[in-house]
Amino acid sequence: MHAFAKLLSLAAVLTVLSPLSLGVAGQQCPNGIGVRPEIRTLSPGDLKAFIDAVKLLQTPRNRGQPSEYDNFAMQHNQVRTIAHNTPQFLPWHRAYIRVFESRLQAVSGRRIMLPFWDWSFDSQAPAGSPVFQDNMFGGNGRSSDGCVINGQFRDWRPVYPSPRCLRRSFDRGASLSPFTSVEGIRSLFRYRDYNTFRTQFEFPPHGQVHNAIGSDFSSMFSPNDPLFWLHHAFVDKIWSEWQRTPGNNPNAYNGVNPNRSQASVNDQLAYTPYRVRDVLDTRNLCYVYASFGGFSGGVSRRSVTDSVPRTATSLAPDVTLQDVANASDATARPAADDQLELLQLRDPKPLSEDFIRMNNYDVAVVRQREEEARNMVKQLNAIPNYVSPAALINRPDLALNIIGKHGSLVATKGNKRLRIKVPTGAKDSTMIHNLLRKMASSLGTLQKHVVNNSRKTLADVIGATGAQSVKSIYGVRSS
Repeated sequence: MHAFAKLLSLAAVLTVLSPLSLGVAGQQCPNGIGVRPEIRTLSPGDLKAFIDAVKLLQTPRNRGQPSEYDNFAMQHNQVRTIAHNTPQFLPWHRAYIRVFESRLQAVSGRRIMLPFWDWSFDSQAPAGSPVFQDNMFGGNGRSSDGCVINGQFRDWRPVYPSPRCLRRSFDRGASLSPFTSVEGIRSLFRYRDYNTFRTQFEFPPHGQVHNAIGSDFSSMFSPNDPLFWLHHAFVDKIWSEWQRTPGNNPNAYNGVNPNRSQASVNDQLAYTPYRVRDVLDTRNLCYVYASFGGFSGGVSRRSVTDSVPRTATSLAPDVTLQDVANASDATARPAADDQLELLQLRDPKPLSEDFIRMNNYDVAVVRQREEEARNMVKQLNAIPNYVSPAALINRPDLALNIIGKHGSLVATKGNKRLRIKVPTGAKDSTMIHNLLRKMASSLGTLQKHVVNNSRKTLADVIGATGAQSVKSIYGVRSS
């Protein structure tokens, strides 16, 4: 089937959701307004139903022909210059994943709601995220050929750009570079102008996830990897939060199109039945997003550092206080692959130039934004008495996969560092949680001994709106 004929076939699918059938704010949604959940909150039954529906779309109607799922991946490549590095990036992907969701519902006969993955919550050790476990999407590709050989999509066979296995190539071998943290994402709420928000979000934060996971995920055929839909559902969720931010215009849309015309809400979204104006309110598309404040592997929805007092005047048993050797910069960040550090945030890895150019972005602009992001991480790590909800000290579930590899763990603030020895064979979740609680209960003592404390607050660093968002969504105390 020629490419044009394939696009016509997919266009027929896209007419399933005619904007004329939706009305205003979901008033004509026949089954009401659905709620998209965070992937780790799904019950085992709902998770299986979602995965089974995705697999149904990958089943070809005619032997030897591309599946409906393959055509979705092909379409994404076809709009590489229309829906990337343009004002349409956010509305086009909103329409695209909504059509995908509607097809899941149609082939399964169930009200499947597309889940999202809050990768900012997993940002400090993303390879340990639940999404990469066997009951979900599997992990990295094998070293010989990049093929994913575990997880629920281990037998996945994409057709485009050529028939083969599903491939991933993590950017740090067996691990992934850090992503933008919850604070970095919410700092985007400082921008009131739509196109400024869009460009700051598209690159680097959104691009980091594609670039780090690699292979299929870092190509324009990224929907080959079913994890794509969860990633872009989270991107869409953040846009919807930005739209609802007090003082913002939820219908804001501006910028310059590839043909140099001024972007308009009347612009058609390529290969969909929608114009921009039809998708500005998710309720018009019959969905909203669930709130997700993060939790640590079932241990507690409350963060470790918020469940212990910070006024202790002595160290917990087995915890020692040390000087940071040669700490000429009291706010230096840990290396991206340093998994000993429990307290400080890490810098994401710079995007590759090939990835930047594939998306028609300006390398110099991206590098400037990456430097601004590194400076923000530096300031976040210096805020007195603030601990990110994404910091490993608050993530026993991620720490469980890391701690057994190290003989000790540290928590650094300025010129001082806490250290605790890890017992040999520490793999029990209760033991790990107790180690983190000991470190958390010693943070007050750590902070008391830090010299040259920063006077900045979280609101100073990421803006008042972003600080309030982090506090209200993730439920942790902010400075």
